[in-house]
Amino acid sequence: MRAFIAIDIPEVLHKSVRKFQSSLDRTQIFNASWTNQYHFTLKFLGNITVEKQLKNIIEKLEIISKRNSSFTAELKGISGFPYKISPRVIWIGIGEGSDRINALQKIINDEFIKLNFENETNYTNHLTLARVNAINNKPAWLDILKSNENRSFGKFKVSSIKLYESKLRQGRHVYEVIRDFNLA
Repeated sequence: MRAFIAIDIPEVLHKSVRKFQSSLDRTQIFNASWTNQYHFTLKFLGNITVEKQLKNIIEKLEIISKRNSSFTAELKGISGFPYKISPRVIWIGIGEGSDRINALQKIINDEFIKLNFENETNYTNHLTLARVNAINNKPAWLDILKSNENRSFGKFKVSSIKLYESKLRQGRHVYEVIRDFNLA
């Protein structure tokens, strides 16, 4: 089973994100695959092959969630990876609450190193909007990037972290919640 740990955004913000995706898609600036599964990945775990390993993951996340309180975060700004002027991934970032998400990610990363998971050193909190195959009009993309670098998509309460399983169905990744862990 392929697994990861993430923060979901509430359904109420999905509409704002989808509307923005649609407006970008209509520009035909990109050849892109648009996602509709919105979350902030905190830690990619990869393949979990042993039931005991899953039990250890759940125990660790129960402890972490009890030691961390809920907080407010804001979906804010757009950018791209690996280079924002020539992205392969277009994403929305975090304004308010960014420091809390980064701290939570660091705690999870540090604790999961103890369980022999890989150390993630270059974490950037982001919500993926699209995977870009090609940019058809780079000047237009740069205009969109500049005009939306501080755009707010709304605020939400981060009250839980989730352990997900990633499954491949009909050539698409589908994410299913294994367990939800409420923050204190």
